[in-house]
Order: sequence, then C-alpha cells, then structure tokens
Amino acid sequence: MRVQESTGGGRIAFALLFLSFAALSGCAFLRDFDEFSFKSGDAGDGAPTDCVPSPEVCNGIDDDCNGLIDDEPLACALPNASETVCLAGSCALVSCEPDHDDCFDRVPGCETRIRDSHAHCGRCHSPCGPSEVCDEGKCRLVRARWGAFLHGPAAVLWGAAGDDLLLSFPSSGSHTVIGSTGEETARTVQVGTEHFVYRLGPDGRFSEPFILQSFESKIQITAMTGDSAGNVYLVGSYAEPVLPLRPEYILPVPAEGRVYAFIIALSPDMKARWARAFVGSSSKELFAVKLSPTGKIIVGGRFTEDLVFLEHDYSGDADQGLFAALLAKNGDSIDAFALMNDAAPLGGFALAVDPLGQSYVSRLTNGHFTVGDRLYDGERRRVIAALDSNLELLWSRALVEASAIETYGLSIDAGPNGDLLVATGSTLELSWGGEALEPGAHLARLLGNAGGKHLWSRSFPDVARLLHPRIHRDGHGYVMGDLSGATLPDLGGGPLSVPSVPDTLIASFDSEGRYRWGKVMGGAGDEKVAHLAVHPSGDITSVGSHTASFTLDEIEVPFSAPGRWYHIFRFSE
Repeated sequence: MRVQESTGGGRIAFALLFLSFAALSGCAFLRDFDEFSFKSGDAGDGAPTDCVPSPEVCNGIDDDCNGLIDDEPLACALPNASETVCLAGSCALVSCEPDHDDCFDRVPGCETRIRDSHAHCGRCHSPCGPSEVCDEGKCRLVRARWGAFLHGPAAVLWGAAGDDLLLSFPSSGSHTVIGSTGEETARTVQVGTEHFVYRLGPDGRFSEPFILQSFESKIQITAMTGDSAGNVYLVGSYAEPVLPLRPEYILPVPAEGRVYAFIIALSPDMKARWARAFVGSSSKELFAVKLSPTGKIIVGGRFTEDLVFLEHDYSGDADQGLFAALLAKNGDSIDAFALMNDAAPLGGFALAVDPLGQSYVSRLTNGHFTVGDRLYDGERRRVIAALDSNLELLWSRALVEASAIETYGLSIDAGPNGDLLVATGSTLELSWGGEALEPGAHLARLLGNAGGKHLWSRSFPDVARLLHPRIHRDGHGYVMGDLSGATLPDLGGGPLSVPSVPDTLIASFDSEGRYRWGKVMGGAGDEKVAHLAVHPSGDITSVGSHTASFTLDEIEVPFSAPGRWYHIFRFSE
C-alpha cells in the first residue's frame, strides 16, 4: 500500500491520534480480526506485567513493551523506501529513494530501479524501444558507430585484445579484400601459405599484420587473446617446419606424422616476442588461451599418449584427454597443471577465467570423463568444472543430466563477481537447474563462487544457437544468436526491427536476466560465422557473415562478388 501525498496527511494524522490515545490509556493492544485488545501488562489496573520485549515491528502490537504500539521508526523498513508509515498494523509507502519507484502494487517497497529499467525507464510503465537502452532514466538508441568487411578467406578466427578486435585468416591461395568505414580505401591481400593476424582498432582501422609462414599450409591458429596493454597471444598447431619468426624463435620440427602445438606472444606493434612448443610422440591441440589477473597465461587443449613441454613430461596416468596449463608471463615454465582424462570425447571445449584467477572448463563427453576425483561415466553430458588459481579442482557439475538429451554447443564467460554466463542448446526438451526448457537455444547465469548454482535461464525458441556469451565489468550480459527463421519472438523489450534477410541477433540482459537492448543483422550468411567481443571501454564488436547487401544504422554493407563475406560492427551504449 502506498500513501499518496494528496490523502496521506489525513491518514497519518488519524494514525498518530490513535496511537496517542493508546499511550495515554497505558494499554498495549493486540489486533485480532481487525480489532485491538489487551496483549499483556497492567491493563490499566496496576497488575504486574508478563510482557516479553522483542523488536518492534508494524503489526498492531506493543512488541518492545514500552506502552506504545508500532512506535519504532525502523518497524516499516521497505526495500529502497525513503519514507514509510505504519497505519493500523500495516506498512504504507510514502516515498522512494532516488532512482527507484513502486511500479508493482502487489510487491511491497520500491522494487523497480527506474534509472536503467528497460520496461520502466525514468518512471513506471514507460518502456524504451527494443533497440534502446535505459541510461540514467532516459531511453537512448544503441547504434553502430562504424562497419568493416572482409571478402575472400575461407575461414577467419576472431579474438580480442583490450579495445581491439583480433582477426586471423589462413592460407587460401586467393586474395582477400578488407575495408572499413574508418579507412579511405580497402586493401587487397594476396594469400599463399601465410597466416595473417590483424588488429581492428576502436577507430575502425586495420593494423599492419603479423604474418606466420610455413613451407606449405599445415599450420593452424586455433585461438587468440590479448591484454589491455596490447600484447597478443596466439595458440595453434603445426605439422611441418614453421619459418623462423626471428632467428632466436625457431619452433622445433615435428616428427614425421606428428602434430605439435605452439604459443606465440606478439608485442602491440604485432612483432613476435617469444614462441614455445608443446611436443611429444603424438598429436597435440591447443583450443583456448586466456590471461589470468596477474598476467600469466592459461592454455587449454587436448593430448593423446604423452605431453611434453620444455622437456618436462606432464602426461600423468591418462591415455588421452584435456589439460589446462598455467604458464609464466614469458612462457618459459609451467606454474600449474591440470589433467582431465576423457576416453570418449565429443568436442566442444570452452575456457573462461574470472578476475579472481579462477578458471572454468567445459566439455561435451560421451562417458568416462574424469575431473579431479569425480567420474562422469555412461551418459552423454555437458560437464563444467571450476579450478582455482593453481588449477586445483573447486567443483564440477553436469549441466545436462539426461542421457537422451542431444545438446549442441556451449560457451561460457566469467564476470567480475564470479558469475558465469552459459549459452547452450538442445534439439530435445531438457532440464537445467530444476527448470524444464523447451527445445532451442538457452542462456543461463550460474554462481561460479557457489558451486555453479543456477540463478536464472532464458529460452530462445526461434534462435538456432547462441554463441559467445559475454559479461561486462558492470555485470551486464551479452550474447549472439543465429536466427532459424524470418521471425523473432519478443525478448522482453518489444518486437525488434528485422531486416528482409535476417541472420544474426545480438541481445543484452542485466544481471537478473531482464532485457536491456537488442539488434538484428541481415545478410543471410553462414550460420557458423559469428563472434562477439565486449571491450574494457564498454564498446561491443560483433562479427557475422552475409550473402546479400543490407544496411544497419545507415551503414551499408557491401556485397559485390560471389564468395564469403564478413561484416563487423562496433556499438557503443
């Protein structure tokens, strides 16, 4: 109940008059069926009292036995309320704290934060548009600042280093065209057996590339990351000699029929700083690379039979499986190592690191997957495990418990307070966190510091899959999705504007799963091409592909020749 200013004065005066009468009579009252009667005490006749004091609350009873009813100012503490009053044993709201309001009468208190609520922006029941974000109580349209494009490469790898987007494309025997609205002209790159690694800065300009060469094309970069200072780290594999990065950075030549893994560190000007190799008698693959809060390097990958790094054997007792290694800043030693036996791998490896240095590893397995002392056997499951800063197991759990579930894809990201944002999907109904979810794509938030406790889930029935969940330092979440049709359900902010050939969705949600803003890109490209980066500045960079020209926020995306095209957009909230 809320006391309006126009009528509140009379009601408050009546309440004060009633309480004054009670005090003068020396009686304490008990409300029973909307009537007040003696609770205990002398009842006005001087008899001894047996009243047991307790904290005063708004209930029509003299809880603290001082002869007054509901007289404690804190008896009516409502959420985010600046002024309340107790009327006839019930709390009434007078006013809210700044940036809050009472938008739902059925919920006591000022439950809505109107400074950033998409549905109640600035005041109750005043929603923003679907592509607008509520900022300081005002709706503001989220627009792309600039666009960039690529044409030609068969496959592109994406990453982020601070406020820069990283992109790498491999040898394809053909030319590649790259361009941006931030540059005057596009450039053409003739690709042979080289791998090109570019930075795309916050101003929309491409850097000069780092070029990784091999004698043929049996080399692959599988993951990239970078720090806020601009240093870049590349991981991948090679099956033949790699041309020297510098004379002192010569990677060892793989034995015949073997595959080695590498990690290469680049300076901000895209020059090689150092290089290391994981070698052995069998295949090695590095799937992921992340940075710890202290600047150390965390790599994750797969091995079979043995694993050797800097002449140290880390194979342990496992025949094959996954590993995570914590490398020193210069890559010359392993400070910690974790081994996970996986006898029936199905792929889908994911790695995330939170600001506390805890790592989170995810794997889709078909049985006999061991992490720490726990065995997941006999069923197809998506397992997620948390490791401390020394890569010791903290907890693990299976996100999907039913063996009949057919899951696809899982990506994770860790936020500033240890929360996890997890994106996955299923072609069948599944149960997650005790909640039944329909077939389709799903986004969930877990408590990484509380054993992976499930907080909330959202379903996207018309989205083929969700990719690259990201958590910004303010706790807001972002995710990309491939659209499975020409329609898009209302995600909570109203129908989004859909191009004639919709392809990719970007959506943002707050820490409690409430909708913030969304965008739909067009182009009807390859559904396997998508990437999302959330930068320290708060900017968002999206990547998708297109097979037809389209316009987004007055930025025209070109399509003038057959082949694969990629579009890149930079957004600022």
